[in-house]
Amino acid sequence: LVKEGAVLSDNTRSHDKFIHGIKVLMAKNFIDNLGEEVKKGLNEKAEQGHFPAKPPYGYTRASSREIIIDPETTPYIKRAFELYSTGNISLDRTISQLLDEGLIYKPGMPKISRAYLEHLLKNPFYCGQFIFRKRIYKGVHESLISPEIFEATQRAFKKDNKPNVSNRHEFKFARLITCGECGCAITADIKKGKYVYYKCTGRRGKCNQTKYIKEEALEEQFLQIIKNITITPMHKNHIMEALKESFHDVDAYKQKRLAQLRTEASRLENRINILYIDKLDGKIPEEFWLQKHNEFQAQLLKTEQSIINHQQAFKVYLNKGNDLLELAKNAYNIYIQAKPQKKALILNELCSNFLLRDGKLHYEYKKPFDIFAEGLNCKINLGRKDSNPRMAGPKPAALPLGYTPMF
Repeated sequence: LVKEGAVLSDNTRSHDKFIHGIKVLMAKNFIDNLGEEVKKGLNEKAEQGHFPAKPPYGYTRASSREIIIDPETTPYIKRAFELYSTGNISLDRTISQLLDEGLIYKPGMPKISRAYLEHLLKNPFYCGQFIFRKRIYKGVHESLISPEIFEATQRAFKKDNKPNVSNRHEFKFARLITCGECGCAITADIKKGKYVYYKCTGRRGKCNQTKYIKEEALEEQFLQIIKNITITPMHKNHIMEALKESFHDVDAYKQKRLAQLRTEASRLENRINILYIDKLDGKIPEEFWLQKHNEFQAQLLKTEQSIINHQQAFKVYLNKGNDLLELAKNAYNIYIQAKPQKKALILNELCSNFLLRDGKLHYEYKKPFDIFAEGLNCKINLGRKDSNPRMAGPKPAALPLGYTPMF
């Protein structure tokens, strides 16, 4: 031992060996204590909402405590969640779609691995939470996606309906339509390498809907479905004004709901505190405490997010209304310009329960598009409102070109 100026050998006295053993134990105690202090510091950091490890893809460190969004990689993560959360696309298709849209994972590695993409999509860090040593914490970092999109993404992993996409052909309306007679799927087939036909699979026995229908004939019916809910700019402006006027009802509900959510958040916080005290007092085992802590913490985070959403109710209320109206106004143009594989997704946003019987589609509009369809199909025929009221003639007053009566 150079520093101590001593040599340990078989002939060393017992006293020197004892002193050396004491020094070794003290050194080990110092290392163990240092490890405990590091763990304590990391746990304290996590309690304060700071992730005590390397941030995931899409984030970078501005300092030892501050994690910020990486503007170069953020679009990749956001788009990946948007695609996969629909539940209509597989991980492999998601990767291919990201590449088609020009989104690169890394400069030297444009294509992300399937396993790592799954790992990223299951990471709650992107919606404002993080897991550290099996515990869930609420982070102070900025979220990339909403909790709703994250939950939808996790549900997509649980679904057992990932499409088995053919490597040769991709049909526009595959897995979209059901037979109106027997309930089997309507399948697609290609003839002479270019003509696409649809018919019932007939897997449940005898079915009369086995006659082929051309894809072009279905396309015409789908176009008419979209035309039926396409509103004009004038319609949009009138409805937006009505939404603004109706907000007082939404505001009353918001205040009532906020009070309920704050009460729920307080109840969950008390549960978490009592649970921790019971753990310290030895009333409950460590494993049970960890399980219930994570359960209550997840509920608390969800409740706090609901409080934030309700506080921003007016802005969200109008933005969502505007988005729906924009979709209704531009649905036709969006549809005809969309790629074949995206047309089914657009139709699923507007309608549900597509049934095919005798070559004709039957369907139900989703809300609020059912209201648009009903309003646009109204025939207004009002009498004269003057000192000599009488029934109007057989033809209603003409509207400007491009406008349709509504409501």
